[in-house]
Amino acid sequence: RKLQRFFSPPMFVAKNFTGIEGRYVPLETTLECFASILAGEADKYPESAFFMVGDLDEVKEKAFN
Repeated sequence: RKLQRFFSPPMFVAKNFTGIEGRYVPLETTLECFASILAGEADKYPESAFFMVGDLDEVKEKAFN
């Protein structure tokens, strides 16, 4: 479920509906984050922190706020 939520990034066209600014995330960054999540490096973060973020740095930030 964390991967499912991680692949729901904020999109520029949805800002009017979500109020969250869109993010452009390069493919390399997305793949690196994906591999880290699969490797279990993000297991300590709650599932809710993975929704509407661009990369794992945002997950960490969202998890501790």
